[in-house]
Amino acid sequence: MSTKPRLLFTHVPKTAGSSLRAIVERQYPKSTRLNIHEGSPTENLKILQAFSQTERDAMSCVIGHIHFGMHHLFPNGENTYVTMLRHPVRRIISNYYFARSKPILPGYEMAMSLSLTEYAAHPTVNSMTTRYIAGMSGQTPESLTVIQTADESTLERAKANLRDSYKIIGFTEEFDASVLMMQKAFGWGQIYYHAINTGKRLKNKEDRPSLTSELIAEIEAACPLDMALHHYATELYEAQKDAYGREKLAADLAAFRRMNQRIAPVLGFARRVRKNKLYRNIRRKLNF
Repeated sequence: MSTKPRLLFTHVPKTAGSSLRAIVERQYPKSTRLNIHEGSPTENLKILQAFSQTERDAMSCVIGHIHFGMHHLFPNGENTYVTMLRHPVRRIISNYYFARSKPILPGYEMAMSLSLTEYAAHPTVNSMTTRYIAGMSGQTPESLTVIQTADESTLERAKANLRDSYKIIGFTEEFDASVLMMQKAFGWGQIYYHAINTGKRLKNKEDRPSLTSELIAEIEAACPLDMALHHYATELYEAQKDAYGREKLAADLAAFRRMNQRIAPVLGFARRVRKNKLYRNIRRKLNF
């Protein structure tokens, strides 16, 4: 079992979590790292619960679409949480068009049957971030249950969790600054990256309406809990900047962006090679 705190990454959908995940994966050994993204939060929780306690104790990092509360599955050793958040309007719009992009996606039928504003008001959508951060009910590995609804008490739990359990909160809109703060807080190595899963949208771009002030206001009104949590998280994020040192952060950010601009194309090319079918077949045959 690692002497460093185990990292529990709450990956809220459509928050640039895939890009952050690629960075995180380089910081922890593959043999002790677990990624759970394919299913719903309930399905992913069941996957994690299926591991024995000995197997879970050996994990140094867990990344996935799982609500806060994973630490109850890891009573041995120290745990620390990290997450990436996004403005609710941008996250909902991104999720809506991503869900509509492929019929195989679990939210496809619902997204195709609803307008953007109807989708934003749907109870599974309008409080998603709040429910992810508020966490599951239950406090033992067997009793953990993903909550499906949210109210003001859920919001207060989410605020308390952000304040007390998340060592670093990142924002999609300030991705580079966020990962710099994570690097410092967790003692990570290199954090250069190539953006992943960006720009997913319908082939017919006319299906995406102009983002008017009226549409923004309508979506904001549809997700009051997530909006309130976003405002609170922003306050915590600004405090993180103060703790880092704003002048130092600005200097580090400028240097990081200059270097990442050079390295990102190389990382993108390497990722495309790794995903190539021929490359994967060769590796498999060589047992490499």
